[in-house]
Amino acid sequence: MGLVGHILSSIGQDNARPWLSALVGPQLEALRLAVAEELSPTTKPVVLQQLRMLAALICGLATEEAPEGEEGAAASWVSLVELVFGEAGAIVTELAEKYCCDDQVVEALCECVRRGAANLGGSGAVKLLAVLVTLQSRCAHACILDASRSLLMVLAHPGQPQSSEEAARTALALLCQSTLDLVAASPQAFQEHTVILEAFFQMMYSIARKSTMLLVTDKMDLFPVFACAVATIALPERSTVKAAASFLAEFILHSRPIPALMTVINRSGELLVEQVLRVIAGGESPRSVLDPMADILLALTKKYFNETCHWATVLIRTPGFLSTRLTLEKKEHYLSLLLKERTNKRRIKEIVSELSLASRGLLGTEYAAQTFNSI
Repeated sequence: MGLVGHILSSIGQDNARPWLSALVGPQLEALRLAVAEELSPTTKPVVLQQLRMLAALICGLATEEAPEGEEGAAASWVSLVELVFGEAGAIVTELAEKYCCDDQVVEALCECVRRGAANLGGSGAVKLLAVLVTLQSRCAHACILDASRSLLMVLAHPGQPQSSEEAARTALALLCQSTLDLVAASPQAFQEHTVILEAFFQMMYSIARKSTMLLVTDKMDLFPVFACAVATIALPERSTVKAAASFLAEFILHSRPIPALMTVINRSGELLVEQVLRVIAGGESPRSVLDPMADILLALTKKYFNETCHWATVLIRTPGFLSTRLTLEKKEHYLSLLLKERTNKRRIKEIVSELSLASRGLLGTEYAAQTFNSI
């Protein structure tokens, strides 16, 4: 189906549309009939097969290029991918409602969205995003956040109308709220949903880096999102920690010109510095999660140097803070080294590693030598 889609995308829309309609119509009808039946071991394989075929077709169609020429013609152009999703809209909604808690079906549906997102116009992306937001609120899946990220990037593109950007802000606020509600349900929930946290902060990282203004809205409270990221970097799963740390670093780097973001840093920055130092030297986190801390420290010293100096100095002078193996003089020494390196990421990683080893009483051991050789 992928090859068929690629061929259709290359022969021009006038030639492709009749073939596409003849191809997609029966496929969607088979999917519609399968969804209409009662859930059973025989209907699910049919649904999965049709969705995977649809994803392959969309992947091929996504190679279609927008026409060159007058600006008005390009603006009114509708891609073949959008035509497919236009025909599939009702069945996608019904499918999402019926199979919302089935991991395989939701993953297959999200794969269709991911493969076609870049070729969707604003209205098509808004409709699909609304389906994903509802789906995530009913039964959370990491793949929904991955697909939502692709659609949010489309809606935040500079060429999109203001209404699309507002729809993206509304959807983002709802996705944030449903994710925070899920992981805040209990301490166990936070530990159990690391895959969802990873996907969530990968989405937030992309937004903070490429579409920062989506974060500026009265529909979303940034403080709990930031606090969740701070808590996440203390988890033992490296990929989850990396996603949260990447979001925090980008948030910091883009915050200075934006008062709403800068307020979050000024109010929660000390909490972040404390958590970073605990991850590095507190002995509560595995050493495998240390590298992402360098990104956060670089961002802090680049954009909030004076504040970081103050927060860190107050913290290390607190009796009992961090390791009992480190004297105040040693802590001040390492802090001075970290604050001195404001551009050299490799050197910061070396200092972070040395501080971590010293706090664990491992400095000077064979393990420490192997660690430095690997940096």
